[in-house]
Amino acid sequence: MVNAIGKTGENGALSREEIVELLTLRDGEELSSLYQTADRTRKRYMGDGIHLLGIIEFSNYCRKNCFYCGLRRSNVRLHRYRMTLAEILETARAAKALNLTTPAIADSASKEWPDISVGLLLRGLVIV
Repeated sequence: MVNAIGKTGENGALSREEIVELLTLRDGEELSSLYQTADRTRKRYMGDGIHLLGIIEFSNYCRKNCFYCGLRRSNVRLHRYRMTLAEILETARAAKALNLTTPAIADSASKEWPDISVGLLLRGLVIV
């Protein structure tokens, strides 16, 4: 097991079996070693700062009907919306102004982007 923990800290690729082993660790010393390795890896790539995730969900229309989700298709009480490309870009600018360092553009599971092309959206976001 120690080998798999060491590989995680060295950017080594883990096999499916090694991942399962790490996820099922019970030994306190091995868990402590795994947590320390994870913390060193986080610090190396992200530092000790706080990174806020800004999710821009540009539509809450959904074709799926997952019972646990408030956006599900059958929820008739929900006010539905779809943002335009201009609204998405304006929201992205506002997120940047708030120093939201990790933006995420999301959409519920709809298939419709009425006036948005992925290419235009990506080009616009790069400029923001």
